[in-house]
Amino acid sequence: MSVQINLKDEIDEILNVTEIKGSILVNAETNKVIESTISKELSEDILWELTVLRDSFQQFSQGLKHGNLNELMLEGENGFIFLYILPPRYLLMSIGPKDINLAYLKMGMFDIIERMKGKIAVEEERIRKEEEARRKAEEEARRKAEEEARRKAEEEAKRKAEEEAKRKAEAAVKIFELLSELEAKKSKVEKYNVLEEIFDLIELAIDTITAEKYVELLEQLKETILVNLGTSLALYDIARTARDYSKLSGTLPEKEQDALMKSIENWRKRIIKK
Repeated sequence: MSVQINLKDEIDEILNVTEIKGSILVNAETNKVIESTISKELSEDILWELTVLRDSFQQFSQGLKHGNLNELMLEGENGFIFLYILPPRYLLMSIGPKDINLAYLKMGMFDIIERMKGKIAVEEERIRKEEEARRKAEEEARRKAEEEARRKAEEEAKRKAEEEAKRKAEAAVKIFELLSELEAKKSKVEKYNVLEEIFDLIELAIDTITAEKYVELLEQLKETILVNLGTSLALYDIARTARDYSKLSGTLPEKEQDALMKSIENWRKRIIKK
C-alpha cells in the first residue's frame, strides 16, 4: 500500500489561524509522523500511546452508546492537548495554551478538520483502487501461471502418452523380430534371455495388441519354443489361449489382459530354466 497523503497546508493553517502552538499528524497503523509543527521530536513510545489513547476512549465511547470517537480534549497543568480522530488510520494531535479560547478553536478547527477528512477520503479511495488493481493483477498473474502450468502438464502428459504408445507399437513389432532371433541363438541361456525379453514386451503392449494379432503371436511363440527349447506343459496353455483369442476381435478386454498377465508369469516359471 502506497500512502501519499499531504496535509501540510492544513497543519500550517492550524498554526496560523488558531491559538494552537503545534500539531502533529500520525499514521496510527505504522506510528509514523506524516507532518509536524511541534518543535520537540516525540518518542516512539509517545506515538504508540496516542494510538492506545484513541483505542481506549473509542471503546469507552462505544460502550456508552455514543458511537465512534471524533475528538478528545485533555487538560494538563500547562495547557490543553487535543486529539482528533481522522479515520481510518490517522491521528491529529494539537497542543494549546492554558488560556486558549475553546469556542473559537472549535469553530476554526471544524473547517480545517473537514477539509483534512476530505483529502483523506480521496487518498483512501486511491489506496482502495491501488489495492484492487494489485489484487486483480495478482489474480491474473496467478491465473496465467496456473494456465501455463496446466498447459505444460497437459503437453507433458500428451508427450508421455505418445511416447508410451510408440513404445507399445514398437514392442508389438519387436516381439516377432525376437522370435526369429531366438531361433538363431546357440545356447539355451541366450534363448532364455530372448524369451524373457519377449514376455516383457508382451506385458508392455498388452493393451495394444489385438486379439487377432495375439492368435498369430501365440501360435508362433508355441512353435518357436517347441523347436528351440523343447516341450513343456506351458505350451498347451499357450495354444489354448490362442484358440480362446480367435473368438475375440480388437484389443483384449481388461479382464482378459489381467488373465494374460498371470499366464505370462506362469509361462516364465515353467519354460525358462536358468
